[in-house]
Amino acid sequence: MLLEIKLALGGVRRNLNDYSVYFATFAFCSCLLYTYASCRDYLLALGTGSVSLEVFTQAADVVAPLGVFSVVVFCFLARYANRFLVRRRKAELAMMELVGMGRGSVASVLLMECALVAAGALVVGISLGVALSPAFAALASWAFGLAWRPVVVASAEGAWFATMSFLAVSVASALGSLAELRRTSLLDLMQARRVSDAARVRPKAMVVLELLAGLALLGSAYGICWWSAQMFMAFMIPVAILACLGTYLLLRAGASIVSSAVRRARGVYLKGLTCFVVRQLEAHVAGSCAALTSASALLAVGVCALGLAVGIRAVPRGDSALVSDADFQAMVGTLVYIVLFFGVAFVVSAVAVLALQQMSEVSKSRGTFCELRRLGAEDRELSRALLAQVCVYFLVPSAMATVHDLSGFIAADGILEILGVPGGNVNYGVVLATVLAAFAAYLVVTYRACRRSVLPRRPRSS
Repeated sequence: MLLEIKLALGGVRRNLNDYSVYFATFAFCSCLLYTYASCRDYLLALGTGSVSLEVFTQAADVVAPLGVFSVVVFCFLARYANRFLVRRRKAELAMMELVGMGRGSVASVLLMECALVAAGALVVGISLGVALSPAFAALASWAFGLAWRPVVVASAEGAWFATMSFLAVSVASALGSLAELRRTSLLDLMQARRVSDAARVRPKAMVVLELLAGLALLGSAYGICWWSAQMFMAFMIPVAILACLGTYLLLRAGASIVSSAVRRARGVYLKGLTCFVVRQLEAHVAGSCAALTSASALLAVGVCALGLAVGIRAVPRGDSALVSDADFQAMVGTLVYIVLFFGVAFVVSAVAVLALQQMSEVSKSRGTFCELRRLGAEDRELSRALLAQVCVYFLVPSAMATVHDLSGFIAADGILEILGVPGGNVNYGVVLATVLAAFAAYLVVTYRACRRSVLPRRPRSS
């Protein structure tokens, strides 16, 4: 067991730079979980003024259980992340088996690495939540309509919820890693760095069929959003399925059409390393479209949720005598807090899916980039090729999410009108621009992490 611990510590230490995006993403997830569950302590620290504390305590009791749904989202993210983790370590895992370690011992090393990274991310995330508690308390005060003052909140309840939730997320990630390792033979582990995905030429009839089917599915989903908010709320899950299937088919068809168009434009295709970038995108189109579809859906829903939170905050009091002012304030605050949190969680999951997907792909392409460098390609050209690849994977889901939100905003406005908020009360454009700005910042972070992974600095000649 001592050997496994040493190997796990060494593996994490050697690959610390490669895991920067992975670590940062899960640290932010734990920070969100801690912040969400600290609602009661934020309200206690801020003070409820003339409103009874019992009212807000009951509101906080409603908030906490719904956090389980965010754990489900993060478990999905963890399952996706384990592919990156196992793929990145395949060569080292094969070497461990070759020197005589059993598959069980190799799996133990992998689980220990998962535990080390998860524990570090949890500690950093909770610490970040405590350090940024004045800012998060400002969001809570805005949601519940309370006066804000700078307070530092260290919530035992939030730390406990984040720890237990992150334990569930880590178990999901570990089980996924073990399943991935169990499906992979020793030969596949040894050849992980040599086997590359082949670019497949797809029949034109299939591409056209996918394009038409994708447009039809998206048109049906958008039509329900435009028809009425009541119909959208009644068929929300079928609409989401239609939109995801339509997006997937449209992206697959679009990838084939764009790559064929670039190939026909010989002046563009043969310029620099454009041919290499096109080939990289074609080779991973099947798996990439699934990731891009997930990211665009999460991003679109997240933006709509943030817009809804802003709109719900403006819900008028009404003339009903059945609900007191305090109860109304607590109900609106609870709903705003929950919707706001899930909006942020979906946006974080979207950028995490793309970042992990890119880190996974570039880890397989490291040998290709090194070979291009050996053949004489300049680092500037290689950096541009890598930047183009990362930009495609981030900009395409951003564009698709923007298109989805054009219909989603109509449905969100309809929901707000049902709640009594006049249409056009929310500036969705500002919400979308803010999220896309954060998306662009994460693009830069991902590009730099990928560049460190596949384009290490050349050794200085003495």
